[in-house]
Amino acid sequence: TDLNYELEENTAIIHRAHPHYNFEKDVFYKNQNYIRDALNPIKALHVYFYRHDTINRTITLEVGNIHQMPMEVLGVSYRGSQIFKPKEKTNILSGKIYSEPTMYKKIEFALPKGVIWSDECISDLKLNYKLLGTSRLLNETILPWHHLSGDFFDSDFIRQKPNPEKFEFLMVDNDLKQIVVKSGDWELNDSVILPANYIVTCFEGTRLNLRNNAKILSYSPLRFFGTEDNPIIISSSDSTGQGIAVLNADDKSILENVIFKNISAPSQHGWQLNGAVTFYESPVEINSCMFLDNTAGDDMLNIIRSEFEIKNTLFKNALSDALDVDFGKGTISGTSFVDCGNDGMDFSGSVVNITWCFVKGTNDKGVSVGENSRVNITQIELKNCYIAVASKDTSHVVIDNSKVSESDVGFAVYQKKSEFGPSTMTLSSVNIVNVTVQYITEVGSTLIIDNQRSDATQRNVWSSLYD
Repeated sequence: TDLNYELEENTAIIHRAHPHYNFEKDVFYKNQNYIRDALNPIKALHVYFYRHDTINRTITLEVGNIHQMPMEVLGVSYRGSQIFKPKEKTNILSGKIYSEPTMYKKIEFALPKGVIWSDECISDLKLNYKLLGTSRLLNETILPWHHLSGDFFDSDFIRQKPNPEKFEFLMVDNDLKQIVVKSGDWELNDSVILPANYIVTCFEGTRLNLRNNAKILSYSPLRFFGTEDNPIIISSSDSTGQGIAVLNADDKSILENVIFKNISAPSQHGWQLNGAVTFYESPVEINSCMFLDNTAGDDMLNIIRSEFEIKNTLFKNALSDALDVDFGKGTISGTSFVDCGNDGMDFSGSVVNITWCFVKGTNDKGVSVGENSRVNITQIELKNCYIAVASKDTSHVVIDNSKVSESDVGFAVYQKKSEFGPSTMTLSSVNIVNVTVQYITEVGSTLIIDNQRSDATQRNVWSSLYD
């Protein structure tokens, strides 16, 4: 009350010269909360176990400050009581600079007498520290591995340099900026990395056999032109081949009459993609291709932040999702999705038009539309799906002149993720045959059938569908 009186008195003085001045107390409260949170961090350090020195009876930790204020390392407690003192008297870690990577310091601690060391002791260790200049003691669990392996940069696949000159089946023209795959049957036992700003071409009859975990990573667009009678085949005879990824290619890739079979999503030393074939920020046109029998990974084909066109293509025997589009824009026509372990088509944050497509046999959704997507579907047939079409998380789906049969649920409209909202779906001239539950609409979401609004009566639809 005393503060309010003084505040009003001083505000009145300011109003004599600035009558429109408005004092915002909320700013001070926000600053107060910010300072309180900064002085009482829940977690300020990352701590990794680096090594044990048997001769000198020490352990070394890698410690990184993730807080903007400096921290002082005090010691290591063992089983809550016994203290390992640092070899250096003072160990102060500077605050983390915004947008810069965390800097790690190796700190050595002496083992007290009587402590018999084994790696099993690590789980009983805690690093003790405090915000510099304060007295509140903080502690952090020690992770039982290195922060960074010594050969990380040498083994990290995404950091390796392009290597087309290593492979006899690649003809490189640096003047014309072209890389040509020679026609023939080629066995790849090492991974291929293709540079940016080239055009990579391959023609009918070429077969690439990816073995020994080999993969193809290209920063340039692919122009692969097979024919119906003599397609390009990319497969793996030992089932270890890790597919193709096109990253940040400015120009459009074109795939015609290409068969991808028995390959998996690329994965190496912590670097991993979801799709056996991936286009990331790389436009692509796919015509008359086949994606068959992928062996590992979430998706047969994953398109991310790219414009695309898929037509007259077959996806069959997908391990999980057949096609996954994240933040993409494009069209799909004349394409079939048969026997999918999860979804036939999965869209997140995307704008897509689908026409004349066929989906048969999905363990989850025939078409999954989520995370604020907009999808228009015309003349699709969906058969033997758990859920034929789902619109969720602020998405909008329009379906016209289509058929759903032999499925558990025809159409589901609901919210799954709290950061999004209800969804909508509009159906017209849709034929539903032998479907156990034709429609499920969550309260708040909207389903319109032939210009008539369907009642939304259910709650927690996602939980009811998957519990």
